[in-house]
Amino acid sequence: MNRDAPDPVTAFAKFKQKCQLMFSSILKDADERKSELYFTLVGWRRPRFIQQLDIHKGEDRKKPAIIFIWFENRLEPKTSHRIHRYTLQETRQEQGEPVDDFISRLKNLAAKCQFRNDAEVEDRVLDQLIWGSRNPDVQKSLISRDKSLTLTAAIETARSYEATSKHMKTLAGSSKRRKPSRR
Repeated sequence: MNRDAPDPVTAFAKFKQKCQLMFSSILKDADERKSELYFTLVGWRRPRFIQQLDIHKGEDRKKPAIIFIWFENRLEPKTSHRIHRYTLQETRQEQGEPVDDFISRLKNLAAKCQFRNDAEVEDRVLDQLIWGSRNPDVQKSLISRDKSLTLTAAIETARSYEATSKHMKTLAGSSKRRKPSRR
């Protein structure tokens, strides 16, 4: 795990995913061995780590799931769901960011917002796709739709506009290189 990564939460999530994949295929039922391997992979010296690990039961220190939770709690600061909602509301698509990456970012933020149900999550992500899109044509198209617009349909619309924009740039570039011959 890269402990110096600019985004330690994301770095840890990727590391955790790799560990779980490895554990599920190689070490099916050996929790103590998984924990030892985990300490080695994360690059922490076990005795110092155990002193910092605020798990009181000795057996819990041998359970990778509990260790993962401890790391996640340490890496991701405790914040109010209202702060996450504000962050979601302020999120805008970055210059050059593909629609799918933007949607993924919105969904990850929405997951931390403690909305009541999946329908509210979908509605908030849909709203933010409209408000946060860098493409005014996407915004116009989605705003003009009725209330039956779904997130899936909005994503397809945004993808379509993104693909069309790329194709238009390709066409514009190729027409500049080819100059028609005059006779």
